[in-house]
Amino acid sequence: MMRKVSVLFFFLFVCFSGWAGDTREKDYVLVLNSVNFSEVWTKSLYQNIRDELTSGGIRVEAEELWVPAIKTLEEAEERRGWLLGRHLTPPRAVVFIGDPGWIVCQPLFDAEWKDVPVVICYSRDSIPVHLEDLLHGDLEGEGKFISTREETAPYNLTVLKQPFYIKETIELIRRLQPGIKKIAFISDGRYISAVAREEMTYVMKQEFPHLELEMLCSLDVTTEQLLDTLMCYDRGVGIIYYSWFMGRNQAENHYLADNIQKIIFGFADTPVFTLSEMDIETGAFAGGYFISVQEFGSRVVQTLREILNGKTASDIPFQMGGTPRMYLNYHHLVHHGIDPDRFPSNAVYFQVPPDFLQRYKIYIVIGIALIILLGAIVLMRFHVILQRQRLRAREIQLLSQYRRLVDNMPVIYMRKQLIYDLKGNVFDFVFHDVNVSFEKVFHCSREQIVGKRLSEADVHNQLLDYMMNKETGRVASFVFPEENNRIRYYDKLSFPTSEKDMLDVFFIDRTEEYLASQNTKRHQASLEKLNRRYELVLGATRLIPWTWDLLKKTINYDIQYVSLDHCMAGAPNIITEDEGYMLVHPDDRDRMRNAYRDLIYKRADIIQEEYRARLINGNGEYFWFQSFVIVGEKDGEGHPTMLVGGSLLIDERKKMEEELVKAKEAAEVSNHLKSAFLANMSHEIRTPLNAIVGFSNVLAYTEDENERREYIKIIENNNTLLLQLIGDILDLSKIEAGVFEFVYSKINLNVLLTEIEQTARMRLKNDSVVVEFADYLPECMIYSDANRLMQVVNNFLTNAMKFTSCGSIRFGYKLGKNNSLYFYVSDTGCGIPEDKLKEVFGRFVKLNSFQQGTGLGLSICESIVTKLGGQIGVDSVFGKGSTFWFILPESSWKKKEDASKAS
Repeated sequence: MMRKVSVLFFFLFVCFSGWAGDTREKDYVLVLNSVNFSEVWTKSLYQNIRDELTSGGIRVEAEELWVPAIKTLEEAEERRGWLLGRHLTPPRAVVFIGDPGWIVCQPLFDAEWKDVPVVICYSRDSIPVHLEDLLHGDLEGEGKFISTREETAPYNLTVLKQPFYIKETIELIRRLQPGIKKIAFISDGRYISAVAREEMTYVMKQEFPHLELEMLCSLDVTTEQLLDTLMCYDRGVGIIYYSWFMGRNQAENHYLADNIQKIIFGFADTPVFTLSEMDIETGAFAGGYFISVQEFGSRVVQTLREILNGKTASDIPFQMGGTPRMYLNYHHLVHHGIDPDRFPSNAVYFQVPPDFLQRYKIYIVIGIALIILLGAIVLMRFHVILQRQRLRAREIQLLSQYRRLVDNMPVIYMRKQLIYDLKGNVFDFVFHDVNVSFEKVFHCSREQIVGKRLSEADVHNQLLDYMMNKETGRVASFVFPEENNRIRYYDKLSFPTSEKDMLDVFFIDRTEEYLASQNTKRHQASLEKLNRRYELVLGATRLIPWTWDLLKKTINYDIQYVSLDHCMAGAPNIITEDEGYMLVHPDDRDRMRNAYRDLIYKRADIIQEEYRARLINGNGEYFWFQSFVIVGEKDGEGHPTMLVGGSLLIDERKKMEEELVKAKEAAEVSNHLKSAFLANMSHEIRTPLNAIVGFSNVLAYTEDENERREYIKIIENNNTLLLQLIGDILDLSKIEAGVFEFVYSKINLNVLLTEIEQTARMRLKNDSVVVEFADYLPECMIYSDANRLMQVVNNFLTNAMKFTSCGSIRFGYKLGKNNSLYFYVSDTGCGIPEDKLKEVFGRFVKLNSFQQGTGLGLSICESIVTKLGGQIGVDSVFGKGSTFWFILPESSWKKKEDASKAS
């Protein structure tokens, strides 16, 4: 569903505020994050520092170091050079969020930033001795760590610590979940997570030896496996989440990894606790025992103010970041079945359900407000009526008493007395008085008409036709052409006097106002027509107009002509240069900054650039835009003061270009694969053919019976291999052509697998290996293709017999989740190396080139299982054996009528 774009991307090139970098203030504080600001606690800490210092007139800048992405010392040196290039003037103070950032940037404070004071947040008592150990993740063993106080002694810095309150958090979990038997600790492969796991292991051994500890690390499990594991936990497991960061080079579902903090609570049947503040206010986590980000941020700001006021950072003692407390989310705990009677009274709670007054407070307030509003409306209405009556009475009094004043005003005035017929209808009136303006307009004197009826007056003018109107107190407008055919516009007002049937009538000339209003209407109509054309053009081109005020450093944009599903409504239509700068892709920022410098410094008249940018309130994804910009206004000296431009969303065009490139590359790869396939098939077919032809010729000249039997056996084996190869090629061709045949029928699985067991035992020629049909249901009838199932199971068994020299080969099936069928073949053979597991289902993959086979069998098995709607896989331990398996969901083996009967 498309939503109104709430953010604008075009302004993302505001990031090119580099042109203004030469004039910006040099007095600033730099915040360096060891990773990024995507996590709630790092973002909150930075916002706290920025808001507090900015309100005091101190500018705050921030950079993301992405230390987990740095793998070599050369990359660390490049990152330091990048940081110096962005900040040519040293900051007044540097704040590091996390030890890794300090370890990477430490050489800067030996040279370029030697005198800059430093505050390290969330520091530990010890840090790695060597930078390469941190980058490689080699942190186990003696001599790898050194005291933080000892390592930082030569520098002008201080430390704010946030210890892990693991013992207190586990005691809190045990209070809320009295029956827990296991603690599951979720972490990733970063340095700080390794430190957390080590401390968790120590605390569990010392304080809770009766509880089992299970480590769920991103180095060992994927995000999907993590969520599956959480779903399997019962209420006897206490869950502690610390961090989950997946490297971008890992084969992983990055959407799940990036949003794990928002969705993890929905996969666990028990509350999810944390060792630090993480999105507790929204209910994603249950909370824990820690120092809050707000209190920690206040302590950081206090320390920075001391440093900025002249105090040496190294003179400030290492200190805690605040006082730890229990922070819990009431809704999260209740949602996961925790009895509120177990809730500790000394905890800070979020999302506590409101009481009666709080729940209906808004309705009570609205009701009272409505009553007050209705009363106010009644009083105001009554007051307005009185005011109007008083005003009208005063106007009538003034008009009647000050007729002389009106006589000198450009208003036509007359007083008339109405004459009624027998039916009570007005048919004439008598003139009682007129003013000078009346005489001029109607070309008559007062003496000629006063005291006479309208029908008797010597006045020939069509304006008098309106004098018969007996309405009073209401404005009547009409048009009157004068003798020179000029059109005049009048408003008529009639007021009764205190005398019976007497009216005071005024004719007010509104000609100039009317003509002015007509001109205004025509001008407005022209503007509306022009604006409509402008809107049609913008709507058709999906162009986003914008202006950039170089003096105020703000950008004003209009996004009503563009809608995008990836944006949220409610974003401001005015942003600052810094906000826009942070939204452009880092790889495009320098290029866009240089382009804008060329325009501002008159090296170019217009710029057209394509770039990538994120959206405000978006999900962090980058989109492609194309911008067209010119100078809109200049000051008295000819320097640009405003830029005018427009931006187009060209993400779809870029995706089409990428798809064309991928299609071209895929065609080239397909061509190479075709050549490789033909070469491979030529070799695979010739190998058994050469053996058949060669030994057939030798057989004709061999008289020894033992040799003849041996040659015949070789020929038969190669015949079997050749037939299998031809069969696999035919199956592969059918798969590629989309004509792979499946014949469905009812199958008795126990009978089918028993036949396979008997056949396998006959084929097995090694007495040291036992084939066993081990697991099965008492009775199981399915609706599927018997030949294809036999093909998959036989292929698994054939591979198992090839690589199992002793032990057993067990196979069978079980009933899995949601009535799915789990088939497996398990052996005690040589096993498969872990780095080869992902390759076994590829075409022409042979992990042992000395074994017979084409390398197509497992690839065909995968196609068969996929066609049947199932999943296929392998689990193996090198040197101990392998288990090949596939799963068929209920929908793939049960007929519709069977499913209806079962339901």
